[in-house]
Amino acid sequence: MLTGRFNFRCYAAVIALILGVFSGVGCSSDIAVGSGRLGEGAPDPGSEGSTDPRNQSQNTGNAIKFAGALEPGIISAHDQGGLVFNFETVLVAIDEVMIRLPKDVSCDDLETGTTATQYCHRNAVYLSGTVVADLVNGSQISNFPLPRGRYHRAKAHIGPASWNDIPHDSPVRDLTVYGAGTFEVGGELKQFKLRQRIGKSVGFFTRTGIELASGENLVLLMNVDRWLKDLNIAPCLADGRLTPEDGVIVLGTGCGTATLLKNAIKQSTDIAVEADGKIFPL
Repeated sequence: MLTGRFNFRCYAAVIALILGVFSGVGCSSDIAVGSGRLGEGAPDPGSEGSTDPRNQSQNTGNAIKFAGALEPGIISAHDQGGLVFNFETVLVAIDEVMIRLPKDVSCDDLETGTTATQYCHRNAVYLSGTVVADLVNGSQISNFPLPRGRYHRAKAHIGPASWNDIPHDSPVRDLTVYGAGTFEVGGELKQFKLRQRIGKSVGFFTRTGIELASGENLVLLMNVDRWLKDLNIAPCLADGRLTPEDGVIVLGTGCGTATLLKNAIKQSTDIAVEADGKIFPL
């Protein structure tokens, strides 16, 4: 996990001493700045370097969303052997999101103040605080007013800041990614679950960028239909390397599925735009 730690508060304390207004901030080489999981050197919200701008000229006033497909509803994913897994539920715990602003836009162009959970620093928007994104139906994670422009890069930390942030009865509790649905093998319909604990940052990147206009939402896509492409489930079922738990096949805990799934999930990302209720990829 990327920590993004540095001595900002230490420097602030030294400066404050010189000015004769030392506020008791201690110097330490291991002070976390912001939640710092994305390694971008973001300051604590409200500290020097994070802006409180009021310029409305660039504002779209729209949402930032996560989704697992271009359309809401059951998501079908094929494994290497051709089995089709129909995901009825996909939940992902997300702790922090960073979105790099377009090249011709700075933090001073945004119309929003800094808060404990959303702020802008060094031309990037930071959203912190644990949310559980529903990838099957799509989840709005923030109404932070992103400006118009061409977006190339974003990053998200998969995993909660604390397990206490997730309800005890949530299926993603003690995990970072949870999925469930059905698949058919040998003419028999079976249930499956997907369980993963990633705990790392994943990148969303497009070299050419994608244009965000007024009235549109920025969507961070985790394409669930790509998650099983490197798995071959049928042989694992046939030789007993994957055995049912209470009649349910669990992916991510045997037959080499954990590493393959983790890599596929991290490589499944795209940036898209939602306009008029429809998601358009690059």
